[in-house]
Amino acid sequence: MSVRVNRAGRVAALLCGMAAGGAWAQGQATAKADAGASAPMNAPVAVSERHTFERLGVSIALPEDATAIEDAVGNSTVGRVREIKDRWVMSIERKKSTNTNLKLSDVADAALKQLMDAFGQTIAKDGDLMTQPTWKLNPDTEVVQGKRVSVATLLLREPSEGRTLTVRNNGKALPAERFYVFMPAMDSRRAAVRGVTFVQVGPGEFLTFDMVTDATQPSAREGDAASVATPSLVTLDMDSITSARAPYEMMVTSAELVSDAANETQRAATIKATQAVLSALTTEQLREIVEATPERWERVYRPSPTGKSSEDEEVGYRRILVAYDQRRKMPGITVRGVEGATPGFIVRIDARVLDGERIIDSSSAFFMMPDRSEESWSVRMTIRTGETSVTHTEVGARVGQDMKVTITSDDGSNERVIRPQVAPEGYISRVESYLMPAILVRANMATIYGSYAYQSQSERVQYRRDILEQPRGGSKAFTLRTRLSDDQPTDQVTLLDEKGNLVRGELSTGVLSEPSTGQEIRKLWQAKGLPLK
Repeated sequence: MSVRVNRAGRVAALLCGMAAGGAWAQGQATAKADAGASAPMNAPVAVSERHTFERLGVSIALPEDATAIEDAVGNSTVGRVREIKDRWVMSIERKKSTNTNLKLSDVADAALKQLMDAFGQTIAKDGDLMTQPTWKLNPDTEVVQGKRVSVATLLLREPSEGRTLTVRNNGKALPAERFYVFMPAMDSRRAAVRGVTFVQVGPGEFLTFDMVTDATQPSAREGDAASVATPSLVTLDMDSITSARAPYEMMVTSAELVSDAANETQRAATIKATQAVLSALTTEQLREIVEATPERWERVYRPSPTGKSSEDEEVGYRRILVAYDQRRKMPGITVRGVEGATPGFIVRIDARVLDGERIIDSSSAFFMMPDRSEESWSVRMTIRTGETSVTHTEVGARVGQDMKVTITSDDGSNERVIRPQVAPEGYISRVESYLMPAILVRANMATIYGSYAYQSQSERVQYRRDILEQPRGGSKAFTLRTRLSDDQPTDQVTLLDEKGNLVRGELSTGVLSEPSTGQEIRKLWQAKGLPLK
């Protein structure tokens, strides 16, 4: 059963993500400007670790005061690096055009024109920058001075004529071009500086590193009441954005492309790590994990700016039951014969989600034999819109590597039988997939874990990645970053206590989940007039 959601060779198509406004990191590969190129930014930057954007195939050195995630914009994957104090943000995209003759300079020029046009600026056909008479650009000091800031202004374009700029990757020099643009304050947005670097990695294929940072604050002229109301005087040089420029250029110069072979090697290592944990886990130990928290409730919501639960937006809730019991006690599963009395591990999840005018109720039950050789499950989801409702059901079973899944809908619109291919190594059952956070915390080994698990939404077995991080500072909470499939654009970030129980979960959309009780959720939903039946 699946609920599919669709999201929204020319230079314009290649640059479709440019309007979103920036990262790249340090290691074996280095990047530098060639002799005679524009002077590089050499301010020292403290580096915490390398970060790999797996779906982009790019590894970067991450500044120690920054965090990184992969996100989705339309059908594209975007890597994002954000400074923890929100002074700058950088994004990285990898795009390939059907036009393999695209020139790097044409791509950079088109992007620059697009950005300048968006702020009322134009570039003449001969390439000269058309500026307002009140603006002056000194190319020697890279200083812009002026008043009545209403248009974008080019601060720096690299490389200058007759020079080159390259990024070195695995001993190969990749051509690069970069520009910095001042963007005036518009509406509720503050004035900003945007740095964009393009690197050509192959015919028609480019990496884009796009950084945005606050510009030097405009200062009003004394005695000018209008200027006080609307800041109009700007003095800006490239040194004034060093706090953003230095880490930005460091990340670009430290970039390393990750080959498919390297990805496969890393994936094999993560699967080996998971298999080591599961092979050391006995049935008795898994029962201890299950019996430690047989029931829990989770509240799912979007927090309000005030932090008051009464003002939060409720998204949903779920109740989770886990047990070591007989398969025949699973709801939604009909078992014939004595095998139904066989004990095993059971996970049941009942949930409600509010999606605009729709109410989505689901009830899922998963069973796994103690030796992991067999599993079965049932997922029932009802979508209600007003007085209309449709129920979808998925019933699956696996014996060894043989899996069969039957999907039906009560309106007859979605019925079929599928036989997903089960990976010979690294497969985990649906019970283990749910219990994985507690299993990994119990193992207490901070590393990257990989596995293959069946996903209802895609109706196939997909690679899953979990990154466990040890508690830092005075915290006792583990951080687990989970990507259930390659199709998932961002990690689910979960804080777990020392027993693997949920402390807080967070999605890139800003939706949070936290422990609660049925009584607390009912009281909150009743107070907000939300549907409980």
